[in-house]
Amino acid sequence: MAFEFPKQPYSGKIGTTTIGAGKRALTLGGEESYPFYVFEGKMPNPPKIAMEIWDYDPSKDWPAAAVEPFKEVISSPEAWAKKCVKDYGADLIVLQMKSIDPNGMDRKPEEAAAVAKKVIDAVDVPVVVWGTANNQKDEEVLKKISEICQGKNVCLSPVEEG
Repeated sequence: MAFEFPKQPYSGKIGTTTIGAGKRALTLGGEESYPFYVFEGKMPNPPKIAMEIWDYDPSKDWPAAAVEPFKEVISSPEAWAKKCVKDYGADLIVLQMKSIDPNGMDRKPEEAAAVAKKVIDAVDVPVVVWGTANNQKDEEVLKKISEICQGKNVCLSPVEEG
């Protein structure tokens, strides 16, 4: 008797979205089955690997083992992003905007947007810009980033419906 995979009926479908621009833009989603159940449905866009970088040098707060692979670039977010793509093959970069936190460094929106633009311009892979989950500050900063990065199809997060 041949083995048969048990079937889990799944009536949903994951929507698709494209992030980034140009030849390295990525289309994500589109699955019609449970994750990796390709024997039950389509998975037209395989998972991608993202690497996270921060918008400032976090080395004084991180353990040495976490800093070590990036020690020569960790003080420059754009160089850090390039290393993630070139040396580790990242399909996309997640830029954590940690410095905008009002309870931390409270970086101004214009300064934060300039850092984000440098990172986005430095790599040819899509970039996800992640705020601090402080709605007011994220609104100011992400709006500024979207203004100066028009046409790059940058993914901005987290966002909430008003």
